[in-house]
Amino acid sequence: MPEIGIVNLIMEPGEKVPSHKTPANVLFQVIEGKGSITVGDETQMVEAGNIVVSPLQIPHSLVADQNSVFSVYVMKTPNPQKSAVK
Repeated sequence: MPEIGIVNLIMEPGEKVPSHKTPANVLFQVIEGKGSITVGDETQMVEAGNIVVSPLQIPHSLVADQNSVFSVYVMKTPNPQKSAVK
């Protein structure tokens, strides 16, 4: 489905994705490990199985736990890349 962009983001222990905004709604589904996801002013500690939603143009960031790899599906809709596979 080209309307949805999906990326499997794999972060090493302690790695960070700095706060940024996207022109799309973003859904984060944690696949493996633990970390934190911040959306706006709210930070949630997350682990495998958790889902977090970030509305478009709201700043969000991710931080992998110091003790584990953090694997997260990042799904954007509408897809700013116009391709379902990256």
